[in-house]
Amino acid sequence: MKITKADGGRLIEADLIPIREIIARYLGRSAAKEAPNSVARFPLLKLDETQVVARTPLAVDDEGGD
Repeated sequence: MKITKADGGRLIEADLIPIREIIARYLGRSAAKEAPNSVARFPLLKLDETQVVARTPLAVDDEGGD
């Protein structure tokens, strides 16, 4: 997946799909409703030429951004 919308450190969508919908697709609707606690063990990975960086959502706002 590729990040298609972000605001600073706030992730809004990937592949034009809202992040909460992606969480629901892969981890289930209950995980999406209980985020970020439910996704703490499933970090997002950013790959570049020299390293892999893992990020875990710390909060979810009313608009669905993490």
